[in-house]
Amino acid sequence: MKKIFLLSFLSAFFLTGCMEAPMRYRPPTNPIQEPGFGSNSGSGSGSNPITSPGTTSGSTSGTTTGGTTTEPGFESCDLTYKYHTIDIGHFGLCQNKYDPTSIRVRFNQTSPSVRVCLVPTYKDASGSSTYIGEPQCTLVKNSGETIPGKILNNRPGYQDRPVNGVMVMKEPLLQGYIACMHSVTNWPANVCPKGAQTSTTCYNYYLQCPNGATSNQGCYNEAINYKNYICNDFKNRYSDSYADIRLY
Repeated sequence: MKKIFLLSFLSAFFLTGCMEAPMRYRPPTNPIQEPGFGSNSGSGSGSNPITSPGTTSGSTSGTTTGGTTTEPGFESCDLTYKYHTIDIGHFGLCQNKYDPTSIRVRFNQTSPSVRVCLVPTYKDASGSSTYIGEPQCTLVKNSGETIPGKILNNRPGYQDRPVNGVMVMKEPLLQGYIACMHSVTNWPANVCPKGAQTSTTCYNYYLQCPNGATSNQGCYNEAINYKNYICNDFKNRYSDSYADIRLY
C-alpha cells in the first residue's frame, strides 16, 4: 500500500506519519477573471495553508522502476528527474492520460520539515498560467518514492479550465503566490489597508472605483498595474525556487 499524496478536497485527510493534511486557502469568489501568471515565470520550471487533521487510507496498483510505472494511464509516464528548483531539488512529475486530475510525483531529495506544494493550473497558448484549484502540500520523507496524487480544478469561476499545468513550490512561497494571483480581485483593498482614509490616492481610488477593478476600464488598468508589481516582485525574489510546469 503506497502513501497517498493528495485525496479528495472534501475530506482533506492524509496518511498518518507520512502525509500532512493539505494546505487550505479559502480565497474570495472572484468577481472577475484574474489574468494569469506570465509566461516568463520561473527558471525552475525545468525543460520548458491551514491544516485539517485526520487519517485515511488508500492503495495504488502497478510498480515503478527507473522512473516509469505500469499503472493504467501511466504506462508512458516519465518520472525521471527532469524538473528542478534550488530548494526542492530534482523531481519528476506526470499526469494520467485518462484522468487529468490524477498525477504521480517523485523527488530525489527529502523535505521532512517543510512541505512541498502542488497547485493545479491552466496554461494558455502563450504560456501564462492561472491557478484553478486549491494548493495541496505534503512532507517528503523518502527520496525516490513515487507519490500518487489528486489535483482538481475547484477554484470558483475557473472550473471550466482543464488541468494542464502545475506550480510546484515549498510551502512558505504560497502566500506570495496567492497574493499575486488575487491581486486584481483584492485591489484596492491591499493597496489601501485602512480604506479611503489611508491617503488622498486611496480616497480617489474608492471614489472612482466603488466596485474595485470592475468599476470601469481605468480602475481595471490600475488593478493590472498593481498585479504586475506584486507578481514581478514574486518572480524576482523566487525565480529559482518554483517550477511552472505544462503537463500536456
